[in-house]
Amino acid sequence: MKHNTELKQDWDDVWSDKTVPSWDYLSQVILGLLKTEIDGFAAKSFIEVGSGSGRISFRLERSGATAYLLDKSRQALSFSKEHFSRTKTPHKAVCASIFNMPYPDNAFDVVWNAGVIEHFIGREQEDALKEMVRICKRGGIIITLNPYAGSFLHTFGKCIIEKLTQYPFGREIPIVSLKDCCHVLNCKLKKDEYSAGFFVLGVGMFKRLSLLPMGGVFKPLLSVLNRASCNLDNSFLGNKIKKTDLMFSKVFGGYLLVSILQKN
Repeated sequence: MKHNTELKQDWDDVWSDKTVPSWDYLSQVILGLLKTEIDGFAAKSFIEVGSGSGRISFRLERSGATAYLLDKSRQALSFSKEHFSRTKTPHKAVCASIFNMPYPDNAFDVVWNAGVIEHFIGREQEDALKEMVRICKRGGIIITLNPYAGSFLHTFGKCIIEKLTQYPFGREIPIVSLKDCCHVLNCKLKKDEYSAGFFVLGVGMFKRLSLLPMGGVFKPLLSVLNRASCNLDNSFLGNKIKKTDLMFSKVFGGYLLVSILQKN
């Protein structure tokens, strides 16, 4: 049986837009968080569940990790395959539902996704997380990075966009916390959940504006901001920027809630 969210959202339509950039600041922030939180990440097997463009998994693979991808959208997987093929990097991907993944129990060191869990509510969310836990090795890590309910700026901006135009990413409910799910997932929080990506909200504002009618005028500026932000992140100022971002995210709420679970 399909879950309601799967019936409502056609992700092939979302990923039919070939203007998705090969890299952006949000992806760089997420990649940095994964590398920071996973000890010895280069020796680990990762699976991105709901992989979309696969660009972060591609960077993980190029950094020495073993990266697998899963998505229910064939269009998304086609997009990610093109991305991997440019450097002849193996594209280890399957088309399947997050609720029924074709992998054995205890298969991967790290099971993760970004921008996926917020599309589910109630039992759907619990079932998706249970399946992620099932394919994770004992003692392994499950990481989800989702829009944070405590981010006033993101919530306000999304509300404005929804009043002015159709939001293209379906139902999206920012996450307050996944802590209460641990008792039914046979997991524990490896560390306290935290917010990150406050500076991403600045770049993301122009991404949201580009969704509006005639919003194409903002796309060149968005491209420049993404490139400049990535360059700063890679510069000698990178560590200071990351620390400042975490501080501002703690006080005002960053774009992402980072939840790191460890399987018992």
